Amino acid sequence: MYCGFISFKVILKFSFFLGKHALCCEVVMEKGKMTKRILMMLIGNVILGMGAGMLRAADFGVDPYQCFVLGVDKVLKLGYGTTFVIVNAIFLVLMIIFARKMLNLGTLVNMFLLGYIIDFSCSFLLTLTPSPIVAVRVIYFIVSILLITFASAVIYTADMGVSTYDWIALRTAEVQKKVPFKWCRVGTDLVCVIIGLVFAIIPGIGTIVTAFLLGPLVSFFRTYCSEPFLYGKNQAV
Repeated sequence: MYCGFISFKVILKFSFFLGKHALCCEVVMEKGKMTKRILMMLIGNVILGMGAGMLRAADFGVDPYQCFVLGVDKVLKLGYGTTFVIVNAIFLVLMIIFARKMLNLGTLVNMFLLGYIIDFSCSFLLTLTPSPIVAVRVIYFIVSILLITFASAVIYTADMGVSTYDWIALRTAEVQKKVPFKWCRVGTDLVCVIIGLVFAIIPGIGTIVTAFLLGPLVSFFRTYCSEPFLYGKNQAV
């Protein structure tokens, strides 16, 4: 809890560093949409954490990035939430150097709070169902995929900053221009899975399904949910 409080203070202090960038964004964005974007970013990250925690509780395999972080945590042994912050802090430094324009308040919320939300959600579900039967695990799995993809659509549409992991594939696609983003993302996900495997984190069906269904489902939710909510049905793109 204390670590979470410190993380929140860091977000508030570091937000001052982003003030100039956020001000530029506000000029581009309509004022009426700014509040919606901030709420979408915050709510999207909470739902994303709940979905990722539920995916862990289902025990069918985690998403590639969680596989990577869990592998690192096996070495550091600090707890997933704290390890998540440390790993993201390293990626944040690289992001400031190579992709500062993709950095915004949403990046910090994702970096400092998401790991703790995932930890809490997983622990809460396993407290409710200490040894879930297969049927319950399947329900957790299906719902978690829907939550993760819906939340991702909401966060991307909000356009308030990408995560310290997402920028790598986005920047790679932007710089070299030959390989599209979806394949760059597959590449970064494969690297995460390989690193997880090195530290004995075995990817399951959840890891595979997340890798293949994330893109199509995120597109679906953006088209029919998050963009109509932000822009209105007639102006959604």
